[in-house]
Amino acid sequence: MTRAKTDLGKWAPHRIRKFREDQGWSDVRLAAEVGVSVDAVRNWESGKNEPGASNLIGLVRALACRLEDLTE
Repeated sequence: MTRAKTDLGKWAPHRIRKFREDQGWSDVRLAAEVGVSVDAVRNWESGKNEPGASNLIGLVRALACRLEDLTE
């Protein structure tokens, strides 16, 4: 599976996990913060799926990072 290229760079699913773990959060907590299912977070972190635009905004807000931080 190839990673999609965003305008900011390649999607980097491992970075969601890094920022989540830096916050000391479980995937359950991140899912609650973003308003999605735990399976959605797990699929993003594994690279199986990519978050849509509204979920990217939710991730950035929840993880207190920049969109650029989630790309390579």
